[in-house]
Amino acid sequence: MLIPISTYCGDIDTLWAGSKITDVTVFFDGAQITRHAALKIKKGKYLSIINQLPWEINPKSVQVNGITNAKILSVKQQISSLAESKKGKEETDTEKKIKQQEQKIKEVKNKIAVFDLEEKLLLDNSHLGTDYTGAKMSEIKEAADYYRIRLNEIRQGKLNLISELEVADKVIRKKVSVG
Repeated sequence: MLIPISTYCGDIDTLWAGSKITDVTVFFDGAQITRHAALKIKKGKYLSIINQLPWEINPKSVQVNGITNAKILSVKQQISSLAESKKGKEETDTEKKIKQQEQKIKEVKNKIAVFDLEEKLLLDNSHLGTDYTGAKMSEIKEAADYYRIRLNEIRQGKLNLISELEVADKVIRKKVSVG
């Protein structure tokens, strides 16, 4: 991304600056990422270049603000080279950790689905006896004990898995907001 302060007059100094992610808002169809770059400059004309931004950025969405006592003549996005557009180690590590958490979330959701199926199977088959004969009292008591114990195990297991999901989701949100 290039932020030319003035491209039409005299000699222009070029300033290279990195930026840090300060805020992220995730939407269903994208995200809004706020970055901060601090530039301390003297009076004059400058071409400010903010490097190492993602190349997937929508050029129409780029905004520059928070600048006082200066005049911005234009803002333009430009991919300068393949080497400069490569992801940094921190970004790659963060993406890897997020993918690990997403995999964990999928595994936990699969376990919850298995518990749901088992619970449904138990509840659907909880009738005792047949249409023609009744069940003995000892069979009813034995079945009731089994269903109570197993349903409690299933529901406790689901509760534990939901807690794991919440923890994994918090880890992802923390990684995204920290960058």
